[in-house]
Amino acid sequence: HSDSGKTAVYFAEIAFTDAAGQSYTVKGDIGRRKPWPIGEKVTVRYKAANPNHATSMNLWQRLLFAGVFGFFAVMLWLAWGGVIG
Repeated sequence: HSDSGKTAVYFAEIAFTDAAGQSYTVKGDIGRRKPWPIGEKVTVRYKAANPNHATSMNLWQRLLFAGVFGFFAVMLWLAWGGVIG
């Protein structure tokens, strides 16, 4: 992905096999500025009812990710309301 020719962000394509032997390929949920090495092993989490919605982020990574956005949203809201300047 690239915005108007600026820095590209790469997302891994993750191939895995579930416990029943069914193979899946999904787009990774963590992007970075350089391509992911082919064959790099990652932990994949998925619900048995919907393996196509797999994630490579664990609970703490998700909470941290959400917390960072939440922090900036609160700061923006406070700045917009004139509480901080």
